[in-house]
Amino acid sequence: MLDPEKKLNKRVIVYAGETMYVKPGEGDGWRERQGALNRDWLEYRNSQPDMALVKERLGVEVLVEDLDELARKASGVDEEAASVFAGKWLEGAREIEGEPRELMKETARWYVALRRDLEEKKAAGFTTICSRIGHRYGCNPCFAFMMLADEGYGFSCGIDMNGLLTELMLNSIEPGAMFQGNLMVQNLPEGRVSIHHCMAPYSMDFEKRFNVRYAHSKPERKGLASGVRFRKGPVTLARLDMSLESIHVSAGTLVDYVNYRDRCINEAVIEVPSPEEFERLRIKPRPPSRICHYVMRYGDCTDALCEVAEALGMECLKS
Repeated sequence: MLDPEKKLNKRVIVYAGETMYVKPGEGDGWRERQGALNRDWLEYRNSQPDMALVKERLGVEVLVEDLDELARKASGVDEEAASVFAGKWLEGAREIEGEPRELMKETARWYVALRRDLEEKKAAGFTTICSRIGHRYGCNPCFAFMMLADEGYGFSCGIDMNGLLTELMLNSIEPGAMFQGNLMVQNLPEGRVSIHHCMAPYSMDFEKRFNVRYAHSKPERKGLASGVRFRKGPVTLARLDMSLESIHVSAGTLVDYVNYRDRCINEAVIEVPSPEEFERLRIKPRPPSRICHYVMRYGDCTDALCEVAEALGMECLKS
């Protein structure tokens, strides 16, 4: 399952709009960067020691790449190549909202550029802030991320490195589609939690089809997303702690899903067997963060994931 010498032996990419970390002692750079990344709901790693720890504990090399450079690669993608992908995706859609053809073409440019870059750097996954891409470059490529996730690449929104690392651990058991999003526990006393986010691999749809919608149902948002109808049945929930010393793992049963029409949100509703244990062991956001992403995949692989965690020297918190 794991190479004892190389551990996970993976490479991932952080596409950042700013420098993600500085050397110790460069305090002025830290203050400037902290102001630029003023998002109180994010929980990401942003120091050289953090990146070194990821390499040491998990065997994962983290590359920090300039988002401007990726944008230049996307704008340089041949229009004909982008049109081929855009047409193929729209033809295979279950439902299409509005007239998204031109925006789908721009989305395809980002898809082609990202896939080429990931292949060139031999990366297993990536993370970035999609809304920042939309604001800066006029195209929020969540739909492209969905397609890459269906091809087996790990993806975490909001530069959430631990969410991406959780996916890599699950992927080491058996490759498969995963849904990562915000964990909501309002109904935990009744035994239910939910995960919601916009980017869901369409292979998790019970017919393996998708619809095409404007992000937040507004064309001026300059982004496309998709609604996915999740298959009901056994699932595994997991989240790696910031310290990399433990991971929370829980079996569950997906009992319902919601595709919100007024937002680009997919929600999976999951029953957990022990609400009290789930609440006690779940990984909670660390201030100033307010949200903590969890990863969901189909099937019960809790025992196998605990084996991976223990092989990496982590404590497995199983509920």
